Amino acid sequence: MVTQALIEWNIDPTSLPQQKWLTDQQLNLDLSHTKVDPTEEGWTIQIRITESLPDSWDTYAEVQFLTDPDDPLEEGFTFLLWAGSYVADVTIVGITH
Repeated sequence: MVTQALIEWNIDPTSLPQQKWLTDQQLNLDLSHTKVDPTEEGWTIQIRITESLPDSWDTYAEVQFLTDPDDPLEEGFTFLLWAGSYVADVTIVGITH
């Protein structure tokens, strides 16, 4: 499943490529441990940044879920991007397929 998302980063994403699926090495993150909450089991996802918002670290992106989320993904659903520490809030803004 691919969704459109707004990512509010706690790290500077300007060095990350746009329009490409990011690898774990590019993010220096383990995306297989992305979590809704640091105490819960994570999902495996991929991220493709589609647009950077001016004057902020926020980006629009496509998020591909490689494992099925337990919760229904609807517009407004927010989860944490977690990689040993909290690095971003990801908010679903649209379901693609």
